[in-house]
Amino acid sequence: MAVADHIPLLLIGPLLVALAGYLFSSPLPMEYKSTSVLRIDRPTARSIEALVTSPAVADAVLSKYAGTGDGPESRAVFLSEHLHLTDSEPGSERPGERLFRLDVTHYDPRTAQSISSDLIDAWLASTPPRGTERADLEAELERNKLAEAANSKLIDKIQGETTKLLAPNTMAGELATPISALISKRDQQLAAINAINRRLQGITRDVVVVPPHLARDPIPLRRRPVAILYGVAAIPVFLALILLGRYFAPGVSVYDVLSRRFRRAT
Repeated sequence: MAVADHIPLLLIGPLLVALAGYLFSSPLPMEYKSTSVLRIDRPTARSIEALVTSPAVADAVLSKYAGTGDGPESRAVFLSEHLHLTDSEPGSERPGERLFRLDVTHYDPRTAQSISSDLIDAWLASTPPRGTERADLEAELERNKLAEAANSKLIDKIQGETTKLLAPNTMAGELATPISALISKRDQQLAAINAINRRLQGITRDVVVVPPHLARDPIPLRRRPVAILYGVAAIPVFLALILLGRYFAPGVSVYDVLSRRFRRAT
């Protein structure tokens, strides 16, 4: 019965809290979302998030933008809250590349678009190998180039004697086999050269399927869900206050306390 006596308070209190939550969310600044689409695999997506939300990269990218924090750590927190990379196939276990949507939000639409472009640029610039790995790749590239040049020179020399190979009673059949092997080896070397060059370049801009767009309309604020959440969260708080009041001051009604205070004030 103690709780039943305070049903009006349990109804009016959360309603007032919900109203306060609705009014509190009304003056919040509107945000705009710039969206781009990348064709990458899941490990690459995780590496993007880890890279761009690191304090060093976040500070380098966001230092020229207002409202994104005042230092490396705060700017990293800003990106953690305003950057979202969404898998287009979250339930699929298929390996390999897929589409990911990159969303960046800011209260200025052009700033959101510019931040997204700068983050993509910073990530792409970090993908070429560096240091020892790059030196090893360049050395391997040079070896393959020298071997390919030597094979090409030998093939050209042998092919220059086609008239002799086609003459009667020659060893054309016997010589054709090593020439074919040389050509196959040269093709393998050319493929290796192309593969190493791609690794040295890093990930190219071809993975950007849709570049960051300029948002025209702000993200609608969810004032009603916020108000409902505030109201529901207030119910157990008011219930606990009522039970504590009945425990520490049994027989004293909340309405009596409020009426006394009102009379003293007047």
